[in-house]
Amino acid sequence: MPSSHLRGASAATLLTLTATHTPALNLERLSATQFSYAFELIDVEHRGGILAIPGGLGGTSIVDVSDPTNPIEINHYSDLLCDYSRLYNTFIGDGIVVGAGRNCPLVFLKSGPEYEMDVMGRHRSGDASYEDAAIKGDLLVAAAHSAGLELVDISQPGASFTLSTVALENAWAVRIDGNHAYVADGGGGLAIVDISDPLNASLSARVGTPGAAKDVRVRNGYAFLTLGDAGVAMIDVSDPTAPSMSAIYNTSGNASHLGVSDSLVAVADWDDVEILRYGSDGTLELVGMKNTGGRVMGVEIVDDIVYVAEWRQLRIYRYGPIPGADLDLDLIDISFPRISVGAGGDTTIVLSNNGGSTLSIESIDVPHPDLALSPTAPFNIASGGERELVITYTASEEEIGIQRFTIRSNDADDPTLRFSVQGNSSDLNVGDPAPDFTIPVLDGEEVTLSELKGSVVVLTFFASW
Repeated sequence: MPSSHLRGASAATLLTLTATHTPALNLERLSATQFSYAFELIDVEHRGGILAIPGGLGGTSIVDVSDPTNPIEINHYSDLLCDYSRLYNTFIGDGIVVGAGRNCPLVFLKSGPEYEMDVMGRHRSGDASYEDAAIKGDLLVAAAHSAGLELVDISQPGASFTLSTVALENAWAVRIDGNHAYVADGGGGLAIVDISDPLNASLSARVGTPGAAKDVRVRNGYAFLTLGDAGVAMIDVSDPTAPSMSAIYNTSGNASHLGVSDSLVAVADWDDVEILRYGSDGTLELVGMKNTGGRVMGVEIVDDIVYVAEWRQLRIYRYGPIPGADLDLDLIDISFPRISVGAGGDTTIVLSNNGGSTLSIESIDVPHPDLALSPTAPFNIASGGERELVITYTASEEEIGIQRFTIRSNDADDPTLRFSVQGNSSDLNVGDPAPDFTIPVLDGEEVTLSELKGSVVVLTFFASW
C-alpha cells in the first residue's frame, strides 16, 4: 500500500493517503500512435486487419493494423452533421462502416477494399439518440438510449427505413448473435430481443445487473457486459430465452468498453486496461493488467493482440508472458497535500518487473531540489519482483506545481517512463479548505457551501458531450 505522510516542526498533524497496489501483468506494448485528425479516441472496432476508431474531436480514422508494430492510418472521415465531427461508436460490416453520434443521424460509409469512406446514406427517426449499431445482412439494429432498439432496413443505404422498434430502458450498445440482439440496457441490465421477424421484434428475456450496462459482446454462448464501477458481467445465453448470470468480476476502475476473444475479455477500465480469462465453467479471473498512462476509452482483442483507444493515442499490446524486462508503476500521478515551508512529506510508489529478465533501473531524473528519492538509481529488480520508491518533498518555497520524474531502464518497449508529482500549487491542494460558493440546484433553489458547515457534503462533477 503506497502512502503519503506529512511531517513538520509540531509533528501534530499526520495525513495518510492510501492507494491499492495491483501489479501489471502480461501486456507488452507493440506500438503507440497519435493520428493527424481524430482526437479524444473513444472506441475501436476491428475487422480483417482494419480498425475503425471514432474520436470525440475530428472524426473517425481507418487504420491498417496488419502489422501491429506499425499501424498506418489509411483514411479518415469527418461527419460535419455532428458537433466536432464526433462519433461515439462504429461498426464494420460487409462493405459498410456505420457511425453512431448520439444526436446525429446514423451515417453509412462505403468500406470497400480501399476503405473510401464515401457517405452512402444517413438515418434518423425523430429525435432518436444513437449510441451504437450492429448489422446482420441488410438488417441494422441501433441502440437508441430511451428510444430503445430500432430495426432498420439498409438494403439501400441511401433509402433506409425503420422496420420496428422495441421499448427498452436505456439502450447503450448492441450486438447480434443468431436471431437475437443483445442490448446493454443501462439500469435494465442485459435485454435480449428476438429479431427473427424484423417487422415484429420483441423482448425475449432480461437479466438484471448490479451496475448500469454500457457495452456488450457475445461469444461462445455467453454475453459479456461492462457495468461501470460494478465491473464486468458474464451471462449464460446458450438458451436466449432463459439466460442466467454466471459471474461478475469487479474491475479496479470504471468498466466502459470491452472486446472478447475465444478465452479472454479485454476491458477498457478508464485508468487501465484489464484482461480477464473466462472458461466454460462460467468463471472470470484477472490475468492481465496495464496502467497505460492515458485515459482508456475503448478496447478490442483479436487472438493475443489488444487494441486500446486511449483518448490521445492508439496503443497496441501483446498479451502473454514477457521474456525481457518489463517495468510498470502502480501510480503515475501523485498529489501531496499542501505543506508549510520548512515542513516535509513523503509518499511511496511501487516499481514492478513483470518480465522474465532482470530489470535495470539505469537513472531517475529528479526535476526539483525540493524533491528527493530513495533508493537512488542505478538498481536492479529481479524477474517478478518489486521495489518501493520513496519520494520525499521538503518545501523550501511556496509553490512548485507539477513536477515530472523520468525513469530510464532496460525495458525494451518502454525504455522511458514518467510519473508526475504535484507539490504546493497556486490552485487547491489535497486537504485545502474548500472555497465558499453559491450554486443553483435542480429544484431551482440555491445552496451556499458555508451554510452546510457541520454536515457531510458530497460534490459530484460530471459532463455530457
